[in-house]
Amino acid sequence: MIEAVASYLNISIKAVDENLFTRKYSADCLGFLHCEDICCSYGCDVDKSERDRILACADKLEPRLGIPASGWFDDEMKDEGYPSGFVVRTRVYRHKCVFHDRKARGCLLHHFANDEGIDWRRLKPMVCTIFPVTWEKGRLLTSPFLDELPCNGCGECIFDAQKRELREFFGDRFGNLSGGGQSQTTTDRLNPDCMLKMNKEEYE
Repeated sequence: MIEAVASYLNISIKAVDENLFTRKYSADCLGFLHCEDICCSYGCDVDKSERDRILACADKLEPRLGIPASGWFDDEMKDEGYPSGFVVRTRVYRHKCVFHDRKARGCLLHHFANDEGIDWRRLKPMVCTIFPVTWEKGRLLTSPFLDELPCNGCGECIFDAQKRELREFFGDRFGNLSGGGQSQTTTDRLNPDCMLKMNKEEYE
C-alpha cells in the first residue's frame, strides 16, 4: 500500500493499493469493441445527492430514456462509505443499467451532459466516473468487477488512466502519485466549483 492522505466530502483516503499502478485496462471504452458494455450490466451504487441531481433533470432525461423517473432507482439505504451517508442503486432494464444508452453505447448520463454543454462529472455517478478504481475503508483499490471484463489486462495502468478523474475528486497533488513505493501526502480538497452541485435551473 502507498500512503496517500486525501479526502472528498466525507470519503477519507489514507492509502492506495499498489496494484492500481501495475494492473492495466483499456480506458477507451467506446473504442473498445469487444465488451458490449458489460460494465453496465448490473446498475451501480449512487450517492443520495447524486440521485437527487439526476432526478432534477428528469424532464429532459425521461424522453431520452423512455422510462419514467419513478423506475430509475431502488430505495435508499444507509451507508457511511458514501458522501451523504446514504446510497441507492440504479435499476436494471433489459439486462443493462437503466441509464445505459441503448441507441448508441455507454452511459446516457455522460452523453446527456455533453449534449447540454456541462461537465459530465457533475452528473455521472462517482462510482462510474472513477471505475475501475473504487474505495473501501480508507483505501483506493481496484474493483474486483474488473476481473470479469474483457478490457482487463490491456491498455495503460489503472492509476494513469484515471488520474484526471481522481484529481477532480481528491485534489491536484493527489493526481501526482506514482508507483514504486513512493508516497505522497495531500490535504487538498476538490474545488468547490466542481463539487457536483447542480439544480434543475442549470438545464433551462
